[in-house]
Amino acid sequence: MQPIRIHALFEYGFDLKPFGSSQIRILRPYSHPTLKNDIRLTSGHEYFGENVDAIILDRLWRQDISMTFARSLLNDIRRAKIPFIYAIDDNLLELRSEILDWDITSEKEKVVEFFLEEADGVIVTTERLQQKFSPYNTKILVVPNALDENLIFPARFKSPDNNKKEVSGSNQYSDLITIGYMGTFTHDSDLLFILPALENIIDKYKGHVKLQLLGGVGRTNIVNELDRIGCERIRLSPQNMEYTKFLPWFTSTINWDISISPLRDTPFTRGKSDIKFLDYCAIGSAGVFSNVEAYSQSVENLMTGILVNNTPDEWYSAIEILIEDIKLRQKIRSNAWNYLITSRILSKCAPVFSDAIKNIIN
Repeated sequence: MQPIRIHALFEYGFDLKPFGSSQIRILRPYSHPTLKNDIRLTSGHEYFGENVDAIILDRLWRQDISMTFARSLLNDIRRAKIPFIYAIDDNLLELRSEILDWDITSEKEKVVEFFLEEADGVIVTTERLQQKFSPYNTKILVVPNALDENLIFPARFKSPDNNKKEVSGSNQYSDLITIGYMGTFTHDSDLLFILPALENIIDKYKGHVKLQLLGGVGRTNIVNELDRIGCERIRLSPQNMEYTKFLPWFTSTINWDISISPLRDTPFTRGKSDIKFLDYCAIGSAGVFSNVEAYSQSVENLMTGILVNNTPDEWYSAIEILIEDIKLRQKIRSNAWNYLITSRILSKCAPVFSDAIKNIIN
């Protein structure tokens, strides 16, 4: 049987490079070596009538998307008589309820609804998204995220303990413990509600704990507070911002003993995936996560991470436990790493991606 020929229209910005979500959801999975006999992937910014078996389009596709562009593309696909597959990993129809660094226009909402309705099949990352989008389409398949093991730093892939030092003996503070947070401007509100907990942790363990932030913070009051408690902000160089360079850099450079991922419970965030959990697994870190839908489905409490309710007191207690209990920290790190490499990397999961395509086009 010949491989299925897929042309991907990835989502991209003004630099014309694929967004990270497109790399994670489409470009890396469908070009993975395990699928070389099943899938033949091409990709680009446009569809120019390529002789393929299906078109898969990610999220909003282009920055200047409009209903005119969307209808024109669908007309071209329908004339070619090939299936149209829509991939989406966020509930973009709920963005109006969020306070983010960008807003989705009513025109873009119409485009999302149009793609959902016109697609021969839709691929989403969570059951919540499947449920939310079901009024628009009867064929919606859930394919959870997975990391490409080929992008994980080779030495780290052999062992999550590389470049990490655990303390031994009775003095658990003989080594500095690093607490890390990764986020963008869109997660300012998530970071805001745990700042009191972080401030109290830094105050109690002064000189023994340091806080690092990777990414961006938009609000001046949060920046000032982080500076006041001595948070080290890691600047990502432009050459490492593209996803295929970011993940190798992240897994080879970042060494966090404890990682945190606060997430508010909102209609929008209920559709989020657990991708940050996977990222933290990939650096061998013991993670603390909000006990919300994105994480409660995959994080096993006190085994592969700690799940907490969104109160400063619970966040403080969870971080404190991981600082004080070395064995628990080691156990979570090891279990999380094992979960990733046995269940959530593409060498294990890529067939699920190809099965979704086959299900739709057949």
